[in-house]
Amino acid sequence: MEKELNFTSDYFRREDRIWGGMHPNGSFYGVIDDLHSRDFDIFSSSLTLKVDRSYGVTYLVPIGTETYALFIPLSGR
Repeated sequence: MEKELNFTSDYFRREDRIWGGMHPNGSFYGVIDDLHSRDFDIFSSSLTLKVDRSYGVTYLVPIGTETYALFIPLSGR
């Protein structure tokens, strides 16, 4: 796809796992700040929709869903 659309990409994992949001003073942190600082152009992840994040980024329609479950053993077994 890179060749066909004439772009390059780099992949990285944010080691501190701080996805981001907005500080009370209105500045952003985490990947939201990275986007605003132009450290990268696009961020792709299962980022939870939060109001404070929506002030800094535009969410697109999800292209998939994930299901999470918590498993707890039955007592007495």
